[in-house]
Amino acid sequence: MGYWDTVASRAPYQPGPPPARYTHTNVYLTDLITRLRGLRTWLEDPDHALELDPEFYKKVEKEVVIESARIYRRHKVAGTRRSWFLEPENKRSQVLIPLFESFLNRISRFDSVRYNLADAFFKGMTVGLIEGDWFTCRLGNDMVARRWWIPVQVRDIDKQRLSIEFDEGGNPSWTIFDFRRYNHVQITPQNLWHYIFHRYDTRESSLGYGSGLGARIVYYWTVKTIIWEIFVQGGSRWGYGWVIAKLSNLLAGSTSEDLETYAAKVDTVITQLEKQREEHIFVSDKDVEIEVGSPSGEGGSIIIKILDYCDRAIVAIVSGGWFPSFSDSGSDRTGSGGYNSTEVRSEASEAVFSYDRSILSECITDGLIKCIHRCNYPTLSQMGYGSMDPPRFILQDIRAPNHVQRAEILKFAYAIGLPVAKVDAYEQLGIPEPDQDDEILVNPNFNPSGSPGLGGNGSGAKWSGEDPNPGHPAFPMTRNRNPFGMFSPESAGGVSEVGK
Repeated sequence: MGYWDTVASRAPYQPGPPPARYTHTNVYLTDLITRLRGLRTWLEDPDHALELDPEFYKKVEKEVVIESARIYRRHKVAGTRRSWFLEPENKRSQVLIPLFESFLNRISRFDSVRYNLADAFFKGMTVGLIEGDWFTCRLGNDMVARRWWIPVQVRDIDKQRLSIEFDEGGNPSWTIFDFRRYNHVQITPQNLWHYIFHRYDTRESSLGYGSGLGARIVYYWTVKTIIWEIFVQGGSRWGYGWVIAKLSNLLAGSTSEDLETYAAKVDTVITQLEKQREEHIFVSDKDVEIEVGSPSGEGGSIIIKILDYCDRAIVAIVSGGWFPSFSDSGSDRTGSGGYNSTEVRSEASEAVFSYDRSILSECITDGLIKCIHRCNYPTLSQMGYGSMDPPRFILQDIRAPNHVQRAEILKFAYAIGLPVAKVDAYEQLGIPEPDQDDEILVNPNFNPSGSPGLGGNGSGAKWSGEDPNPGHPAFPMTRNRNPFGMFSPESAGGVSEVGK
């Protein structure tokens, strides 16, 4: 509530229209004043997506493209059990790490808890309710059974159930809608510790609710919805092609009755042709000429291009790391420019994911870790840990090791004569060092005597500078004429000549 301690006014509030000089010259102030007119009662979430469509988030969950990108980002940020660890505030509080790890490991579906909280990047704010109970047990490295308050689960609370309300004195507080009482119940400072508030992009215009990417893509999503309706409506027309029926012409001077008869005949022919076209059969009078044309597909291709553009833009915004690139004509978004390279997009996406992990880690530290520390403070004080600060929750990116890339690095180090320990080589390759009793696969063409520092027989024989096997094709003694003055990694045998 620190935000509203500085924003909320304690002076008597008299609602009224915005000042005249703000109504036309400063749109931002006009909009902000309009939202703050109800400051003495409640403050609604200024989510632009909900303003345009109150069911936006419910509908967008059924949209495959948006939801798939959204799920991908949430998984990248939330991670798994191997993705998080606790970091002590100082060396003294190192003893608290096993204890708080035991607390977190007892939370039901803790991975799902982080997954739900990570959705703040899209909704603007996510909330979790911490539920726990008292148990007498041993935790961490403590061998004594003590009475602990242990969190059991963190229940997801939709942000649309919460609002900021003000009492008679103008003091703000969060309220949550209670389905049993059918009204909003105040979240008191005593139980506020049991809520995790994760806000994204907390700018002034978000009024304390946070601002997510859902409000950014709402227009793309609206355009895509309209285009899909046009595509479905025009599907039959583009699929069946077009039909031209030539009827007898009306002569000049025809009466109105003749015109009505002619119009009725045209309507009858169109109805019959639509029915027969679906059945792929045409029957007509001799005086009616029918011409059938195959569909060109131009209209459908244009619609598909627009849908593809909207999908790529939405996925780029949600997943991060998209740079618009134009062709030489400047009109086609091909995505093939230098700023759209895989490396640049990967770096940009990782920067976004790293930021999301950082603010989510801070949110869990302030909400969950400090809640556990506060509820168990008496027990911690009895153990002599009362003066220690709780640890910090840290999320990190755990990627699967690229053993092929590591093998190339070892190959390069081997080629330039860089000494590498066998233990490090096995560890980098993800292969355990074989025991004496293990059956070993050996390359029959490999000459262990020529390996500098990586002897195949375990001897680690070093190269003396002379050819150990003159004339052997695996050890060409030609000099490398590259500017580095050494054998390149592609040279066979890997014998290094530095500075020759």
